[in-house]
Amino acid sequence: MLLSCQNDPPCRKDFAPPPDAILVLSPSAGISLWENNATVYPQPGTDWQTLIDLSIFDEFWPGIRIEEARRMIGAPQQHAEGDFESLWIYVRPKGKVTITHAEQASLPFLPRVWLLDGDPYDSAPSAFFHSAILPYIPLHSNNSEVTVMNNCGYPGVAVSLEKGKITRIAWLDNTGSGGQRDRRRPR
Repeated sequence: MLLSCQNDPPCRKDFAPPPDAILVLSPSAGISLWENNATVYPQPGTDWQTLIDLSIFDEFWPGIRIEEARRMIGAPQQHAEGDFESLWIYVRPKGKVTITHAEQASLPFLPRVWLLDGDPYDSAPSAFFHSAILPYIPLHSNNSEVTVMNNCGYPGVAVSLEKGKITRIAWLDNTGSGGQRDRRRPR
């Protein structure tokens, strides 16, 4: 999977849920379901971050580099080096937050990327997803994923579930997600 590209895509201001999405009203969102997966789309005028609680990440943001995290928070509680990635783990009030510097698909000619993941202490979907979208979360399958799109039409977070419990929340550094790409872009 390619995680980075040379040019950041622009925000798609006309982004709206697909026509076949199930609509919920408060907050205003559309949900598409397929097999064991769901994609949640904010309706125009609804902030995508009202659909999922990102407080597990505390003071971190997508694309944060370890130097920035050390300056703000201090040293991580754990560190690991692998052939294709380096991991730094911070223990935070709502879970463990991992900053990863990884190669993309083992392709050395592509730049390494910075990833941000959360491993929550409370793994109940109700602790993170807005109550209006909970009935549409695939809780009864062994493995599923819920993607929450941001207001620019790009994935904001990807949430992995196993047997109805959240195992990982990946906050993605895409245009409109509040991460490093947005911080670099002139306002």
